[in-house]
Amino acid sequence: MKSRKPIICASILLMLLPFSSHGPNTAFGDNSASVESLDKLILQYFLNADTKQRKLLARQIDEAARGSIEQVSNAISRATLWQQQRPIESDIVIASRHGRKKKRIHFRLPTGYDPRNAYPVILTISGNQIDANKMSLKEPVAIINRVIESSGQPWVHARASLDREPTFANSGALCEDMGRILAAIRRRIHTDADRFFLVGKEEAGDAAWLIAVGCPDAFAGVFAIDAYPPIPHAATLYPLLLDRTPSLQVVSAWHGSNSDSGNERSELIVASNNALIELAKDKRLPIVGIDLSSANGSAKLATAVSKIMASRRTEISSTAARFFRYRSQGHLGWVTQDASMGEPWTANQLAILPPPGKDASEYVAKVYTRLLSHIEGRIVAQTVDVSTRKCSRITMAFEENSINWSKPVEMRINGVKRFAGMMKPSIQTLLATAQNNWDFQRLTWATRSFSIRVDGQN
Repeated sequence: MKSRKPIICASILLMLLPFSSHGPNTAFGDNSASVESLDKLILQYFLNADTKQRKLLARQIDEAARGSIEQVSNAISRATLWQQQRPIESDIVIASRHGRKKKRIHFRLPTGYDPRNAYPVILTISGNQIDANKMSLKEPVAIINRVIESSGQPWVHARASLDREPTFANSGALCEDMGRILAAIRRRIHTDADRFFLVGKEEAGDAAWLIAVGCPDAFAGVFAIDAYPPIPHAATLYPLLLDRTPSLQVVSAWHGSNSDSGNERSELIVASNNALIELAKDKRLPIVGIDLSSANGSAKLATAVSKIMASRRTEISSTAARFFRYRSQGHLGWVTQDASMGEPWTANQLAILPPPGKDASEYVAKVYTRLLSHIEGRIVAQTVDVSTRKCSRITMAFEENSINWSKPVEMRINGVKRFAGMMKPSIQTLLATAQNNWDFQRLTWATRSFSIRVDGQN
């Protein structure tokens, strides 16, 4: 039997590891000793809750790595920042969005959980104000869990409840909440950030759809059961919001037989999903629709789950574009909206009356195009082009392979050259962004922010 390294809890590690507030620790011997010292500093940095001490540690890390951001990236990748969990089923408690109440995230670890290994996660969300611990895994959600369990691969199961109704007006807040939930899970459990899957049923399924549309780069796959994206003027907005987004795989399963019940929601679910499937075919979007009332509906769902559960989060593309409503949705992997120009559109519904003689669908599309924010970006060789609408400030984030760091870069915003020169990787930026989101599979080497005038230029 292989011997395992002892797993020491975070609090004991912090007491044992050396920390000096007087400046960088430069007492290194041979290369192996330097690597060991760097690894200890990385561990201290991520386990330290004090911002001032982290700044001092960041300087020590820079000195220990001799300014090499590659060494720091490698040290982060091999760091064991998690501890053994007892019991294997417990809760993560985080503050709500405004800090007035606590949110519980219930999790269950696989048998034999080893914090040195990264595990995929299936996250099931419940409806508004429903205790995640009391959720029942009824069909077809149970089908999804059975397929995952039968895969032979260990999974982390997590459950969380929502704090708000799944409406289009709340879509930005839902994305903010989800970002905080994912970061909390990554901090507590060693997970594979590229393999998070979201499951929602009925109203929680509506929320899963809104999250898929608003922040598609957070998950490898989404399963929405008896649900639909509750978006007004769907025929117009679905193409705007779903087109040109990362290739997030969505499985939408519903009971078509319920459409004959006279229930308005059931009719909306069937009509919306049929429209979505047609759009997916036209735009070649990875959306799978399954009518569970059809022959072999459950078997089709199991097959779809089996195909998707091996997927990984879509890689960041050098060319991307997105319409969005709120700042929390305005990110394309490497370019993000920091501030909107003026107040974002907040109404839940919008009554649009086209003028006489105007094509209704075209007029509605123009109205929404004007209301929504938009970012489009492209990196070609060493030239970065970004066009924006309704954005007053944006930030570009560059990973190791985003650009050639040995050559100058030119950045243009709305056709105007805003930067030309060398981009320097920053160890401080790398550490700060990784500590903020605990997504160690997408490490940021440098950022650059730009303000945009009302005329949309600079």
